[in-house]
Amino acid sequence: MTTIQQLMRVECQLAYGSGLHTEQEYEDFMESINAGKTDGSGAPKSFRVTVYPDKCIGAGHCVTCAPDIFGQNDDDGVVILLVERPPLDRLGDVESAVSMCPTGVIEIHKDN
Repeated sequence: MTTIQQLMRVECQLAYGSGLHTEQEYEDFMESINAGKTDGSGAPKSFRVTVYPDKCIGAGHCVTCAPDIFGQNDDDGVVILLVERPPLDRLGDVESAVSMCPTGVIEIHKDN
């Protein structure tokens, strides 16, 4: 079993345990993992990031999550996008930045 399959198994178990999925959905998904049918191939090939500085309050969570992708204006702390198309291995950190942003000024556009 690949690492991606293991992670998907844990994620599915957590989601099922929280009541977000039905028992049948859980069983079907677990069967696809065990059969090797689900291996994460639905992952994006690349992604790009958009920010809306006019709505930013300068909390800086984005910089904490991905300092190589986001910066802050020295005067007011407003977000600055340093890399519009980060490498795919940085997607998780950018997703964290999106979820941590209190004003929702960061968007991810995935290219499949």
